[in-house]
Amino acid sequence: MQGTHPYQVILSQRSIDQCDCACYLGEHGRLCKHVLALALAVLHACGKTTEPQAQQPPASLAEAKPIVTAAMRKLRRYTEPPSP
Repeated sequence: MQGTHPYQVILSQRSIDQCDCACYLGEHGRLCKHVLALALAVLHACGKTTEPQAQQPPASLAEAKPIVTAAMRKLRRYTEPPSP
């Protein structure tokens, strides 16, 4: 990932809830965009998603919200335990 500052991001193979990032939000126990971006990149690299990665970032917060919401749903599908 390329951004304005380098951050160390750690993901658990078991759950998106088990993650860590050295950014301000991550240091306060919040899920941040760095964790989400890395998790999506891993899913894409492993062939777990067929959607192409966006070439251009969203132009506004209003454009970004539905993308982030959809991404979080996709991540939860891969981290939740199977239903009994």
